[in-house]
Amino acid sequence: MAKHEKSLKAPVTKSFDFLDGEVERLKDIGQPDSALLAACRFDELAQGLRATDQMLVELRATTSETASTKGMEKGAVDDWVEGATLSVLAYYFVEGLLEGERPLKMDGMFAHCRDGMQKYFETVNEIRTQRGEESIPPHEPVFVNYSEQPIVIKP
Repeated sequence: MAKHEKSLKAPVTKSFDFLDGEVERLKDIGQPDSALLAACRFDELAQGLRATDQMLVELRATTSETASTKGMEKGAVDDWVEGATLSVLAYYFVEGLLEGERPLKMDGMFAHCRDGMQKYFETVNEIRTQRGEESIPPHEPVFVNYSEQPIVIKP
């Protein structure tokens, strides 16, 4: 993410239909032990750019002198992906890979992404509202799991 970005501008979004109706057919095409983690439902738009934790701290500080920044300090992902741009889902997935309890299981990663994304959108929209800007529509990840065994991630 560029160091000069100091706002949470409303994203430019385009509709994209990925596997709409196809997920249910995964078992029918010879893939009984398959799973899919998606950033949002097919009828939602996923946010493609996540502000870093440090940017949120700076934005919150400029919005209100008394606003709390507790829990929003620079995180492990910010250090790991210095200069990179991640989507909201990818950010929390990487955070789960770096900080998650071992062995990493997909259902736990899904929960981590869901909870992180919810907190992120609450924080971003609180800041945007205080600045008189329109809220960004939140979304949450979707996890479809046809696997009979626990899915373990080996980073």
